[in-house]
Amino acid sequence: MKQQVIQYLKSDRSYNTAIKLLNTIKGVPMALVARANRTPESADFHAQINYSICKAVGIQEREMNSLLAQPLAEKSAPDSEPKVLKVVKTQGEPVDPANPPKEVSQGAALRQEFPFLNDKNCPQEFKILVADKLSAYYRFKEAHAELENLTDEALAEKVEETVEAFIENEIIWRELNHYRDTKSILGEHPIFKTKQEVDAIHKLNGTDLIKRRNALVKSINSFKANIAKGDRPDLDEKRQESIAERQYLLDIVDARLEGLK
Repeated sequence: MKQQVIQYLKSDRSYNTAIKLLNTIKGVPMALVARANRTPESADFHAQINYSICKAVGIQEREMNSLLAQPLAEKSAPDSEPKVLKVVKTQGEPVDPANPPKEVSQGAALRQEFPFLNDKNCPQEFKILVADKLSAYYRFKEAHAELENLTDEALAEKVEETVEAFIENEIIWRELNHYRDTKSILGEHPIFKTKQEVDAIHKLNGTDLIKRRNALVKSINSFKANIAKGDRPDLDEKRQESIAERQYLLDIVDARLEGLK
């Protein structure tokens, strides 16, 4: 994924591609993912996404800024073949459109097993979790396949990566099964903590909404001030995640206040 992000910074930088990367990269804040699927494009939010996806794949902020400062590299000329006949590529291998990639067929299988995903009233969080589940599943398969012939240090890292992907996959699986069987949210996955906070915001009256807004703004400014100090760079990633979570909630509060006018 790191090379994909570098390529995006060098030759794309479009908001749509940034959103696609955000939805597929492990380790980005779930609140930011949820916000991205509901928030209109803006330069500040685009910059926040760039920071998060770069952090998640190990690109330092200095390197990110250096890449962004360079002129966009030219993309290859578009294929002139008719779209219906065009051969697409995934993970570097040519694939016939009649035989979709595994990710596509797996996604279709999930929608068959969990038909509520096709319901227009399906909570948005489950659609995000499906993308995360597919990503976690393939991370697990790839990491597991690489466990042989590694040094002890590399083996320890790869085992940890394998276990993390397996756990993430299983937690999401439980959420999907529980909702399918009970039509209620189990709530074990962190994404639902944000949902609970959003639900609580929708129950507030005007006075309490203003109080909640002031608290969120104060908290965001506090995290930004701590980052600006530069004395604990090891905490900056967590602080950025906290800012993204609170900014998402702030957007919800502002929308509610706007609706009360």
